[in-house]
Amino acid sequence: MGEPREHSYTYDLPIWGQTGVKSSQTTSDVSAVGNTATIQSKTTYKPEYGVTGYTTYSASYTTFTGFALLSAVDVGRYKADRQIVEVWKTRIACVGKNGDLRGVFPAMIGGAWDLFAKSTGRIVERSVSDSSREVVWIRNPKGPGPIQGTAQAGRPTAPGWWSQ
Repeated sequence: MGEPREHSYTYDLPIWGQTGVKSSQTTSDVSAVGNTATIQSKTTYKPEYGVTGYTTYSASYTTFTGFALLSAVDVGRYKADRQIVEVWKTRIACVGKNGDLRGVFPAMIGGAWDLFAKSTGRIVERSVSDSSREVVWIRNPKGPGPIQGTAQAGRPTAPGWWSQ
């Protein structure tokens, strides 16, 4: 695992409130007694609402970068003459909030297992959930495989995965 990396950010949330008066209505009652008139008026205001300001919030979080390099060798060649001949290599990197490789490694392998022994010719980006079928299978290889029927005695049967 790489060193922790701190990320900070700020954001503004609007404050909702009265911004003014949308309309008003005045009603008046006039009463007269002799030579004297009395006027009573009442004004009703309809408020207008909108953004009256903003509140700024700040937060931070830490991410870690994990790395794995998987290299497959020709077992038959090794058994025959003790030479290590690399057949394929896969590099995996991940960025997340978990700094414990033991917790991250199953997601790294589960997220890349179908690319082992293949040349993609490019970087492949994926998001992997701890509850995804692939990750659950890596944590419990005796269960059903990531694709129905691929688990056999706890090992995948995809070509290039395991040599016996």
